[in-house]
Amino acid sequence: MQNKKPVYLNLFQFSFPLTAIVSILHRLSGILLFILIPIFIYALDLVLTSKETYKIFIGYLNANICVQFVIWVFAVSFFYHMLAGVRHLLMDFGNFETKLSANISSKIVFVLAIIFAIWIGTYLWVV
Repeated sequence: MQNKKPVYLNLFQFSFPLTAIVSILHRLSGILLFILIPIFIYALDLVLTSKETYKIFIGYLNANICVQFVIWVFAVSFFYHMLAGVRHLLMDFGNFETKLSANISSKIVFVLAIIFAIWIGTYLWVV
């Protein structure tokens, strides 16, 4: 009996289909939302406490690009998670089950998420 060494796979060598990438990113965005939602609830509590804390938070938001970036990441991941979730729900009801329609729906999710990411980024940093 031959003793085989364990094989360590390099995940970057795989060529995942678009539908798998959409599904994996849906899970990752869910994890990110799970981490960020308590922070945003705390920030909402601070903003709604008084006028002074609201002014402090808005001043900090306008001055710190890292806070703006976290808000952008949260908004984009929320929108992406919502889009991919609706896609998965439609698939549960029997839609987009063929390979062609699954690829098309994956492309639609990506395109809409990119458009939203550009739009919210423009709103945060340009306007």
